[in-house]
Amino acid sequence: DSMSWLASLMEWIYNRPFVHDQLAYSLFLGVVPLVDEEPVPAPPRWAPLDPNVFANAARFSGLGFSSEVEDLMFFHFFDGWNSNSPEGVEQWVTPTYKGMDIFDTLYGSDQQAARAAIERSKLPQPDSLKDCSHPADLGHGVMITSQRMSIPVM
Repeated sequence: DSMSWLASLMEWIYNRPFVHDQLAYSLFLGVVPLVDEEPVPAPPRWAPLDPNVFANAARFSGLGFSSEVEDLMFFHFFDGWNSNSPEGVEQWVTPTYKGMDIFDTLYGSDQQAARAAIERSKLPQPDSLKDCSHPADLGHGVMITSQRMSIPVM
């Protein structure tokens, strides 16, 4: 069941704070080998995650949620911390969190400040969702307009 799988994942991450969350997801989905001897549960059946329950911070264009903060089960905030360079993502962020140390805010002792920081990512419900199975925007101002590639001859 997905809920017990997710609870196991959260407990696994909690017990190993030195492991990056993306590695943990890859491990729990069976993509990478175990990092220690503790077995992990079998991955659940795949389905898209509801962005109003499993939310991404509106730190980059196209992200955010439209539910209430209390309805979120997971909030991914893209700190850049694992690379020891939180400032390394600043050039691509939206103004929503520009210049804010979101890590310190979310992991600090002020729960109201943490909730307010998460609330910044609450956006109006979109009219329709994008089909992300074939990305057309590489996130760096580059749009894919054709599947054909032409290479100029020099």
